Amino acid sequence: MAVDKLLLRAPNWIGDTIMMLPALRALRRCFPGTRIDVMALSRTAPLLENHPDLDRLIPFDPGWNLTQRHRFFREVRRERYPLGILFTGSFRSALFFRLAGVQRRVGYATDHRRLLLSAAVRRPDDYRSRHYQYYCLDLLANGLELEVCRGRLPVAPASPRIYLTKEELAAARRRLKKEQIGDENPLVGLVAAATYGPAKRWPAERFAETADRLARSHDAHVLLFGSRAELELLTELRSLVKESDRALNLAGKTSLRETAALMTCCDVVIANDTGTMHVAYAVGTPVVALFGSTQPLWTGPLGEGHVVLHHDVGCNPCFRKRCPKESMLCFDAITTDEVVAAAQAILQR
Repeated sequence: MAVDKLLLRAPNWIGDTIMMLPALRALRRCFPGTRIDVMALSRTAPLLENHPDLDRLIPFDPGWNLTQRHRFFREVRRERYPLGILFTGSFRSALFFRLAGVQRRVGYATDHRRLLLSAAVRRPDDYRSRHYQYYCLDLLANGLELEVCRGRLPVAPASPRIYLTKEELAAARRRLKKEQIGDENPLVGLVAAATYGPAKRWPAERFAETADRLARSHDAHVLLFGSRAELELLTELRSLVKESDRALNLAGKTSLRETAALMTCCDVVIANDTGTMHVAYAVGTPVVALFGSTQPLWTGPLGEGHVVLHHDVGCNPCFRKRCPKESMLCFDAITTDEVVAAAQAILQR
């Protein structure tokens, strides 16, 4: 398959976009001389900035007015891409590729969009039994001509990477110094929220107890990461931390790339299964990942040195936004003792 350029549609979520990055690297191996353009939501596009395996980043915003949407559509259509790969599963994204004149469209046959795709790959019923990165890689293996990918797709788990600039890393250090947080004390990041819903949130009071115990045992400082929408939750969490002078609430105060840069300063990040957890390991920071209603085989942290805490309580993984039993047995089974022990093991090594 000889193409001079291709268009990749990135997933809509932060975590999915990061877990897609091994597939982006594989695409570069499959098409070493091809221009690779990536179309991504404005809120996730910053994760792809400076990535060496893409040539052009094309951010877009679903909130654009009709004029802006029409201008964007004409811009994409003008390129007449010979190949497009959809890492989204929606009907709308496939329809956009079809109307924008992308000649060969590869994607999973989901959301009644089979007729819109040139290569409609069947999604296995047990697709969540393997990691999401393989879900993306399998699309390439089954949707592209075999000879293009032969020997070029990874067979072992790959660790994604967010490419930060020296200026961004230096700015993060200056910010911490301004907050009187130096390199002499361990720094612990907490990701206590989860955009998907409350069924993915370990209790705030346990996060607070964990912060207090690490502050006392290791003289650690704590950063609370979250979006503006999560400000109320993290404000409540900080009020529960007894060692409050050691806890800095960053909810709504950092961009996505600023969050990534600050996470490089952390010695460990303790996180629910949410997008920011994926940001942490993608900048090389060890993670203690807390899984309740979801499946670590599907979205667990990639790379070495991480700890996943997950207990089978009979009803999980259910992948629900809210616990149907309102009991949260899956998260109740994860104790503060084991979270603190996991974080301490990472800090000590």
